[in-house]
Amino acid sequence: MTNPVPAMKMIRRYGVVMISMLCIVACIADLISLYVLGRKFPGFSQVTDTISLLGSTESPVSNIASVWWIILGIIFIVFAAGFFTEFRVKKCDAMIAGILIAIYGTGEGMGSGLFKITHSMGVINASTIIHDAIGSVGILAIIALPLVMMRVITREENRSFYRFSAIIFIVGIVSSFFFLLRYSGDGFFNHYKGLWQRITLVNTYVYFVVVSVMMVIRNFSRGDSR
Repeated sequence: MTNPVPAMKMIRRYGVVMISMLCIVACIADLISLYVLGRKFPGFSQVTDTISLLGSTESPVSNIASVWWIILGIIFIVFAAGFFTEFRVKKCDAMIAGILIAIYGTGEGMGSGLFKITHSMGVINASTIIHDAIGSVGILAIIALPLVMMRVITREENRSFYRFSAIIFIVGIVSSFFFLLRYSGDGFFNHYKGLWQRITLVNTYVYFVVVSVMMVIRNFSRGDSR
């Protein structure tokens, strides 16, 4: 009788690898989509305009952006499940990290696609409020992720990654704070709000890619012994 355990290990192993590769592709594709969709939006600036403007009710690429963000959110939620599967031996911390990733995918991904903002001056509707609220929750979750990851992969296990997580956390805090200062009335921070937001995004995706690569390497180096 065939032992089902090795087969399940192989399925789990390659499942995690595929999910990790999908996350890497999604991160790169999203950055490319920002550039491509921005080119289709007359007057849109990657430095001064927020990403949400691409999916606003006034945007000529609104539907494309919204559908992509929903797909992206689903991918990150699936990645969260794959992440927990890979680091399940650190059950509590891995679960928290996975939940934070899922919250980010739900808020900044699916939420941004499902709830469009209205960019017209002085117009604040329910969809815009929900968009901003769940997006903010998503950002808070992803800012906190490196701190939890420093417990999932400790300094003793990987000193370089531990330091890298600290750097990602600091950059995320600073860029998000600068992005938040757009509400302060300061012309400088408000004018470059798109730049601060993109720094936060790139910072997040660099972290996702590094974690995904680590997950792939862990599975191939471990082989069938898992």
